[in-house]
Amino acid sequence: MKLRKTAICIGLALSSFCVHAKYTTQPVVKKDVEINYMYYTSLDSVNYEIIGSQKLERGLNDGVLMNNITVEVLENNVDSTKFLITNHTMRKFSDINISLGRTGFTLDTPLDQFMKIEVEVEGIILDSPSDVEFLDPNPLFQPNANGYADSVSEYHLQAFHGLQNGLKVQYGQAETYDLYMDTFTNVFDQTRRDSWSKWHRSVTYKVPKEYRAHNKRGTSGGYWHAIGKKYLDRVMQFPEYTSMYGTLSHENAHSMGFKHGSGMAYGWDDQARALASKHIEMGLYKNAEIIPQTNNFFWDHNESTNTIRLFKKQGAEFSGFERVDFMYDTNKVRMNTVTSSFDQLTLPVITNDENSAIVLNAKLKDHPTSVNLLIYGDAIDVAETEEEFSNHIDPTFNNYEQEEQLHQEKRAELVNQFPESTQWVNASDAIGHELVKFKYKGADETICKFNHIMQGLKTTTFLGMVRDDVCSIGDENSYKGTFNYSSLPGAYQVVSLDNENVENGKLNVFVTQQDRLAEVCFYAHESTPVLHGVGFKSVSGKCSSSMTAFNGRGWGMGKNFETIVIDTTDPTKLPEHHGWNFPEDVAYPAKIYIDGDSRSVCRFMVEEGIQEFGYVNDESKCTIGANNSINEIKNLTTDDYQVVDSLSGESGLPITVMYDGQSAEVCFVSGNGYGGVSTKIGSRCGEVASKKSGKKAKNGAPWIFKKHNIVSF
Repeated sequence: MKLRKTAICIGLALSSFCVHAKYTTQPVVKKDVEINYMYYTSLDSVNYEIIGSQKLERGLNDGVLMNNITVEVLENNVDSTKFLITNHTMRKFSDINISLGRTGFTLDTPLDQFMKIEVEVEGIILDSPSDVEFLDPNPLFQPNANGYADSVSEYHLQAFHGLQNGLKVQYGQAETYDLYMDTFTNVFDQTRRDSWSKWHRSVTYKVPKEYRAHNKRGTSGGYWHAIGKKYLDRVMQFPEYTSMYGTLSHENAHSMGFKHGSGMAYGWDDQARALASKHIEMGLYKNAEIIPQTNNFFWDHNESTNTIRLFKKQGAEFSGFERVDFMYDTNKVRMNTVTSSFDQLTLPVITNDENSAIVLNAKLKDHPTSVNLLIYGDAIDVAETEEEFSNHIDPTFNNYEQEEQLHQEKRAELVNQFPESTQWVNASDAIGHELVKFKYKGADETICKFNHIMQGLKTTTFLGMVRDDVCSIGDENSYKGTFNYSSLPGAYQVVSLDNENVENGKLNVFVTQQDRLAEVCFYAHESTPVLHGVGFKSVSGKCSSSMTAFNGRGWGMGKNFETIVIDTTDPTKLPEHHGWNFPEDVAYPAKIYIDGDSRSVCRFMVEEGIQEFGYVNDESKCTIGANNSINEIKNLTTDDYQVVDSLSGESGLPITVMYDGQSAEVCFVSGNGYGGVSTKIGSRCGEVASKKSGKKAKNGAPWIFKKHNIVSF
């Protein structure tokens, strides 16, 4: 007795559905077939006559199986053959391409949706009526419907048809497979096998679902999906509205058994929307209108010979393949070495499950549409016993194991390959050096960065602090569920102050996942220690990272973060800056009008590494202001200070000073007893400087002012 495994299907009054287990990763392999060159069979141009055509009778609630286009031989005479071609779908085709097994032909006439036509073709040789098949330009992805609920109006049915057709066309583009694999292996960091398994399930799954119109945006159950009526209205009304392609993709993923964390629901739905925007602009499909499809190349599987033939339309250019891949589940399919001979591929294959599926995905050179084929288990040999199945030679699995080992070795090599930098050096080259540190949870920590190599071999940059010869993202932060995610021992970089190439200023890092240079930042605000972490400044101005915060959300801070600044100056001395000098060396110091008098601007050291600003009083001392205080010392003054030469800069330009490793404008506030001088870093006067020195205004609040003046030459 042959092994036959089938799904359990339950019949209902109006429809049927099959009960399937939730999705789990299957041992899907990708068999790469190396084809240096392959011949093809040209589809013949034939003389034909359309005898008649007729729209199919359909009810508003009737379902659609997306690949259900049939060809039936009505008469096979010596001089001509009559065919009945029936399109049971909402899809449209700009021409009709038919395989006769060894040969095939093209009818340069369109095939409308839900249409049957009877045609008589002259001068063809038909070996067997069973070999006759419609050549589908894109068999992948079948968002089948076993019916449309009463909640779906005729108007909304048109919207659903457009969405179903659009997503199907989307999967037929060569770029979609490439984007899919890149997204799942280089964005979601999932293994290639898991990604192949998801692709295989997505493009072969054909269990029909009921389509409903609800009041919510999008929902789904085990055997149905629904989209909100107002959103279906938008599909019909706005040609560039693509959001529902993502929503239907999301809900369809759920009905296939994918959970939110799989990437198929949240994640790939965004890519579906982006692809829809691009494809609609290209004219491949529209929201409320079905665009006729075609292809220049087709695969055809011959069940009797178990071979696959490549057909080409007249006039199409064939430049060869970029890739030819088979995907299948090794628990259900065994496939020996595939070889090419003239215009055919041999398919030495056996299955133990009639519900199994093989995906043939080929990318042609200089051709945007891929050439795909689906072969289900009922079209190939079924093993008589498990022993027969197990004994069928399939080198793919062992080849995969070897190739995967090489792949992981390559990942390991890339861990230590860092972008060129004048600041960052390998940890092993900085032993004994003075390293750049930052204040983190009350301690001085060494800043570091390391590479995480995604499963698709792209690099993600992580920043953190050095702990026991590893670079750690922090105890509260995680990556893919691993808290305190860290580099391998010694496999990280640091910034050495002994490096002659290191310059004062903000520390930058090349963020490989974004292909750009960004400032290094960290969040260590005392109010929320569980959110502490190190990252890079995003384009939007936030401190962000590819890690996950303690609450499961992506880590990113919009405020209260700091940038890491390199400052190699002597912390006991005022930093050198053009124009600033001691009073005795400056003939014309820059002045401001403050608290009713003209005063020279000055600066001094409050303590090691912290400078403060003020004005020169009547006693020729530098004061922070009569009502201002530092460490509860009011009107703090000193006779060891510097002023700025008013002739050292162009008149009218702001006076600047080196503060915290960067150039900052000098600012001041006058009046109401709040008079004082500071630096402007950001939008407010004194925001950074007063936090470092602890300077407070007369009301006891930090000396920080939104309204202020800039000191100029």
